[in-house]
Amino acid sequence: MSCKYEPLIDMPEDKSLTVGPPQSKVAKICFMLVVFSSFFLSFFLVVASRLTCGLLVKRCPWLTWSEEISHRQTQILLHSCFAQLNYTFFQSGVELGIKKLQAIEENLMKGVNVQTDEGCLARYYTLCDDDDGLSDKHLVFIWLHGGGYAIGSAYSTSFYIHNLLTQLKTANVKAAALCVHYPLAHLAKARSGKAIHAVEAAHSWVSKWCANAKIVLGGDSAGGHLSIVSTLNKRLSIEGLVLISPWCNVDPESLRKEDIAKQFSDIITGNLVGIWANQFAEGYYSHPNVCINHEDLGALPKHILVEAGGGEILINQIKKFVQAATDQKKEVQFFAPDHMPHDYMLLEYCMARKEGIESMTRIGNFLISLIKDVSVSC
Repeated sequence: MSCKYEPLIDMPEDKSLTVGPPQSKVAKICFMLVVFSSFFLSFFLVVASRLTCGLLVKRCPWLTWSEEISHRQTQILLHSCFAQLNYTFFQSGVELGIKKLQAIEENLMKGVNVQTDEGCLARYYTLCDDDDGLSDKHLVFIWLHGGGYAIGSAYSTSFYIHNLLTQLKTANVKAAALCVHYPLAHLAKARSGKAIHAVEAAHSWVSKWCANAKIVLGGDSAGGHLSIVSTLNKRLSIEGLVLISPWCNVDPESLRKEDIAKQFSDIITGNLVGIWANQFAEGYYSHPNVCINHEDLGALPKHILVEAGGGEILINQIKKFVQAATDQKKEVQFFAPDHMPHDYMLLEYCMARKEGIESMTRIGNFLISLIKDVSVSC
């Protein structure tokens, strides 16, 4: 795919990476079968892991390896391994379904790779019929994917970005999205600050090449956490924040018993959160690249939209962040539909469709309100 803009890298046409979700009825049915089969098999793995771990620990006390390690700790360790396999399989199944079935569809978006002056990579998305130049944009949405700093990429939510750009187009907003390839934990730990540096570089790129556009930063899960700490640490000048199921407290000890109890109805577990937290933070949970200081949120923009699932295990820490931001005079719009899981709005193509569409509409209205300088009810 050739590109006329100087800062963009020429990319070959790649339909499997640049299009949205399947649009034909046959493709949608096939896609949903792939997703649901992955989901049910992953659910089976969770149940099997719990039964297997309980049986092994009960029947094989030697699995504790030492007197210092209790049966419960061994069960948690074994279950954590199964949880990591479970979520990785589910995520892989979804991404595989998207890539394989997207190939038969027409392109819905134009996507080209961007390399900033600092060498950081991102993916710049516009709609297929968008011929506007970089300087013509009203808004650029910098998006940070989720995945616990362990999985995911700038391609992970291209279907969601497409739907959002389409909604903005209907409101005559010339918009684009820049999805950042920030380094994951296996490449850069939290203390290195490389993930934050990638966000800062993406912000600088937009400020330079889309000088007339308002910048909104957003992300889901770990991407929501990265959005917050990047804004606080680098004092980024942005118009607003969009946070989807943000990971507001990386320390796994922050999860209370009532939070852990929700993991049976959520798509992530407390053990999995603990694995990701340890990989990313390495125990340095008070480090400024990790910890969100609720007492000092002044660098955040005035307008913040937070979307979460009322049934997810992170909901209590999200509510604490919302309350802290509200206490510091931020205009926070917070929505958490009952019984919805973590990141439910990103799964609206296969589950929670009604709630997912409502969430997307609220996010679109929020972005439109920032552009048109009017109050739009979400």
